[in-house]
Amino acid sequence: MIIDSGWDFVQLTSARMNWSDPDSRRLFVVGMDRDLCYFFARVVTERFNGDLSSSAEQVVDLVDEDYIRYFATIEQVPELDTHDWWVHDADGNSITAELERVSEARGIHHIGHYQLDPTSWHSTGPMHSFRDYYKPDLPKFEITRPPQYDGWRRATKSADRFGFSDEFEETNDPAIG
Repeated sequence: MIIDSGWDFVQLTSARMNWSDPDSRRLFVVGMDRDLCYFFARVVTERFNGDLSSSAEQVVDLVDEDYIRYFATIEQVPELDTHDWWVHDADGNSITAELERVSEARGIHHIGHYQLDPTSWHSTGPMHSFRDYYKPDLPKFEITRPPQYDGWRRATKSADRFGFSDEFEETNDPAIG
């Protein structure tokens, strides 16, 4: 299952980028089922012109299979656009608007467009986790504690779910330090 959104897509496609060819500008699609289970990463084109609107039908045709419900597009670029308006076309419309319209008409959901250069990446979709994603129809994952462990001490407190920093109280015992 794709769980980390952007980073998963980077991992699935970055090794297939053609960084040795400065003119290569590959466009990939990653197809997923209704549970965000990965099915494929395919090359749409070796020489993408950067216009998702004109490529929308071609992209959706490539991912339109019975079991595919979600997909992401990943674009190889020589250098990332560093301005924050890279997600809009010259008219101020979202670069993914046409792709989303075409795919939604077929019951498939485009969940983000990602650009990768040799050292970094950015996205129109979630950068970190689908847990924080704005589209409500994506499957949510939840980690639950099995009932047999209810009485056990947790490794972290709820206020600090990513580390152990608040788990133990300071001690004044000189033998402990």
